[in-house]
Amino acid sequence: MANETNDNLSVDRRRFLQAASAAGAFTIAGCLGGGGGGGGDGRAPMDIESWPPEDYSENLAMRNWYDDWAEWAMDEFGSEFDVEVSNSGFSSPNQWYSQLQAGNEEIDNIAATTNWVERSIENDFLHEIPVDIMPAWENVSDRIKDASSYQQDGSVYAVPESLVPTH
Repeated sequence: MANETNDNLSVDRRRFLQAASAAGAFTIAGCLGGGGGGGGDGRAPMDIESWPPEDYSENLAMRNWYDDWAEWAMDEFGSEFDVEVSNSGFSSPNQWYSQLQAGNEEIDNIAATTNWVERSIENDFLHEIPVDIMPAWENVSDRIKDASSYQQDGSVYAVPESLVPTH
């Protein structure tokens, strides 16, 4: 299920969500506020039984601070999967985080840095990502898969776009 635009680039639902991470990590943020599911449909990503999902929302709501990149990705992804993609940019992570605290169940994907991902996981604002049924998961390097800041109790809640050493 890929849209081949040239020999080196394909856009599918998994790659889009993975790429939507920009400068930190992407998170599927459906649990938002501890209840309900992403997109307000009551479903959690772990409710998906097959990949690609047979039935998914007609809308995908993102929070991404890279508006230019998001514009391109929204068009490509929306066309490929016949889904309406929206992005609300932000200049500070507390803008989307306060929405999670308030119980916003409409956000599906957030580009965030590690400390905000960790905080979101600790406060039960994120759904587990169903990596066990996602075929593209085998293509993700072990170093990325094993980034402990994006996991809790053996479950994956986010995927880092890149690993950046700090001191």
